Amino acid sequence: MSASARPGGLPAWVAVTVLAQLSIAAVNRLTVGGLSAPAVPRPEVADPVTACVPARDEADHIADVVGDLRAQRGLSALRIVVLDDGSADGTGDLARAAADGDPRVEVLDGGDDPPPGWTGKAWAIERMTRGHLTDPPAEGWLCLVDADVRLRPDAIASAVALLQDEDRRRPGGRSVGLLSLWPRQEVGSPAETLLQPLPCWSWFTTVPIRLSERRPSAATALANGQFLLMPTRVHRLVGGHRSVAGSPADDLALARRVRDVGLAAIIRLGRDEVSCRMYTDGRSLAGGYLRWLGTEFGRPGALAAVVATGVAQAAPTVAVIRRPRDARAWLLYAATVATRLLARSAESPRLTVADVGSAVAHGPAVTAAVGLVVESVRRTRSGTLRWKGRRLGG
Repeated sequence: MSASARPGGLPAWVAVTVLAQLSIAAVNRLTVGGLSAPAVPRPEVADPVTACVPARDEADHIADVVGDLRAQRGLSALRIVVLDDGSADGTGDLARAAADGDPRVEVLDGGDDPPPGWTGKAWAIERMTRGHLTDPPAEGWLCLVDADVRLRPDAIASAVALLQDEDRRRPGGRSVGLLSLWPRQEVGSPAETLLQPLPCWSWFTTVPIRLSERRPSAATALANGQFLLMPTRVHRLVGGHRSVAGSPADDLALARRVRDVGLAAIIRLGRDEVSCRMYTDGRSLAGGYLRWLGTEFGRPGALAAVVATGVAQAAPTVAVIRRPRDARAWLLYAATVATRLLARSAESPRLTVADVGSAVAHGPAVTAAVGLVVESVRRTRSGTLRWKGRRLGG
């Protein structure tokens, strides 16, 4: 095919990549479900549930998440553990005030820096679970929730029901050892609106979720540490958070460990039951992304794939700007916009005008994200990466 016969003169691999991602997104949109509020009351979850919240400098969020956890319904035995990880903003005191004497809530102080080889979050979770879930062993459920997550009252009970339903649909297959929920990502600033939908887009358009779960391997494991649910016996089986002690992306590492021991690690959508606004502006968003992108995409093959995907997604935007009358270039550009809208409509069922506008600017957004990946790799390799005052990588 000559260059003039291709859409906007674009290489054939660009068209193949864009259309393949559109196809995967469409399949996932039809097949990947998530939480929904129960139409009728469900039976209570009989086994104990331990909800753990690692919190470092989370004064703006901690009262809300503690309140949401205290308001959970359908759980016969709920225990809430918050670890104040050396906060300088009064997070621990605010957590205790939000607990308001509720005996189900325990706030732990953990001001020491993590030992060598541990990230702060993994060390915080290790301290919350050690002695409570392992000595002696306790059966039930472990729910890991980030401090900036918001939960509707039926969120945890619905998540337990969803995991159990997935187990029942797997006759003779691997039991589900980990359920990760992708929260509805709330956005506010222009940078958030442009970039925050991209993490969902990245996995929603590249991994056929249901197909990957039929023959689960660690390579295709997906997870979001904002909300993780697993049986406590599975947490013990994989070695707890000691097994992912040094990984900045401890959620993905944990999902891979679960698959390594022969269990399924699955990801579903939080929809209206679980939501999160991770960042409040472009600076905090960039810092958050730089923290983990280099770890996940720092290998040469992964980095090359990220750059190639970014080029494929951005090239149609460039083509329609340069050749605005090229109908075939417009078709590929429309396909990139469609992938963005499919992914966003999955994590946030009510699309807004801002969502549509950010989809129109998908090409520049992906270009910016690739830049963050490259910078994160550079900082990780040079040992100059920091998060909440602690050094990472190196």
